[in-house]
Amino acid sequence: MSGTYVGKGPALAVMIQIVETGGDSFTGRYEQVALQADGKIEDMNATISGARNGETVVATIKTADFFAASVPVSGTFRGGVLHLTGGSYLILNLTKADEANFRAQVAALT
Repeated sequence: MSGTYVGKGPALAVMIQIVETGGDSFTGRYEQVALQADGKIEDMNATISGARNGETVVATIKTADFFAASVPVSGTFRGGVLHLTGGSYLILNLTKADEANFRAQVAALT
């Protein structure tokens, strides 16, 4: 499961970089870049940690700001695709890629 996973939407690019830490646990970095309605770019960095059992994934995304918010997410890891849902509207379908792919998606937002 270790690796970089990238996904996008019409005004959004997401990257998760995961490292397995032993057993079925993992930790990593979450970055989300969104194009706001006013044309400004919002870049959010967070940590992600969790566990996997077979195809089932359960994790927590925690923002890095002072008033850190935690978002519990769950989903599946199947065929190189990481599918996570959680929070109010978070639905992610991320495929194994590299950071350059993510940066290209970010550039396309501007």
